[in-house]
Amino acid sequence: MCPALCCLIGASLNSCMELDDSVYTTIVSDKYHYTEKDMVAILGNAYTPWRSVVIGAINETQTISTDETMIPVHPWGWNGTTINMHLHTWTSETGEAVNRWGDLYTGINNANQVIYQIESGLLPVTEGKDNYLAELKAVRASYYYMLCDYYGNVP
Repeated sequence: MCPALCCLIGASLNSCMELDDSVYTTIVSDKYHYTEKDMVAILGNAYTPWRSVVIGAINETQTISTDETMIPVHPWGWNGTTINMHLHTWTSETGEAVNRWGDLYTGINNANQVIYQIESGLLPVTEGKDNYLAELKAVRASYYYMLCDYYGNVP
């Protein structure tokens, strides 16, 4: 019994030294070559945060903080978020205020990243470069507009 156990332990300690790691779950940026057809998907990255900004902004931030919407208090209370928003007593730790800040700056960062990639030549844009840049700058400006609307003068 003991020799069989020793062989089993010895076999389990043996391993390969030279492994080629093939990545199948992510795209390695050094090995991927962008084409013109990728531009729509890349531009979409700048628009993605608008989903949560518009849904969250209208329902959770703008209407609850005015007299347009009043949500009754439930026994579980939703952590008092709706009451804090309605009474204008939210803080920098209130979920809705933090979520909007993060969503808007995510949109700005995404737009800045694509602008940088186009201007630096990482993305091979041959036609419509000025149009893509103008579109991205307009999207970025719309995020800044919402930031100024919510928080006042922002960096």
